[in-house]
Amino acid sequence: MKSIIEGEISDMDDSIETTEGMHILHTRLRPTPSEILDKNAEEYVPPQKLHYLNDLRDLRKKCLGYKKAHSDCKSVHFMYDKIIKISMLSLSTLTTYFISSHDQEDITTEDLDLDRKLTFFTTLVSGVNAIFNFSEKMEIHKNLNIEYYDLHNDIEETIRLFTETTNEEDIKVIFQGYHKKFRELTMKTGDIGIIKYIKNKYEIT
Repeated sequence: MKSIIEGEISDMDDSIETTEGMHILHTRLRPTPSEILDKNAEEYVPPQKLHYLNDLRDLRKKCLGYKKAHSDCKSVHFMYDKIIKISMLSLSTLTTYFISSHDQEDITTEDLDLDRKLTFFTTLVSGVNAIFNFSEKMEIHKNLNIEYYDLHNDIEETIRLFTETTNEEDIKVIFQGYHKKFRELTMKTGDIGIIKYIKNKYEIT
């Protein structure tokens, strides 16, 4: 009886695993909203306008890559900012405590040596914070993340309404406006920089 029950449970586990695997596979194969939008747009776009649609898609993809890269950079700088600030607070507190706790009459060489070391490390961490300024960089990455995402959404909306824009000259002007905004954002990105491994992750040139 026990083996039968175990066999039934084993079959149930296999069924659960298979169901979960099918669910994950189905989720991965499920098209994204952007893919559905692109497919619908292609059905109604004349062949002579298709290259404009592809240009908008490429620009939207680049915006999304930069947006994700700045989001990751913001998270990294946030982590380092917290580490540095906690270190500064801890060291400065310890330094103040040890210096104030010394009895001037009974102070030893070891006490003075400890004070010097704590003061040195406190100054060092403060200097690192001033040089790298993680909090300011975090804020810049946050703002660029929002700006790239706003541009991405504007392009997405244009693709959604692409078939309603019948004048070829209008399409050119719209795309040029987006491209100009994108260039301005990439200049800001160049000023702040993107962490190398994140840059490689999103294939940003």
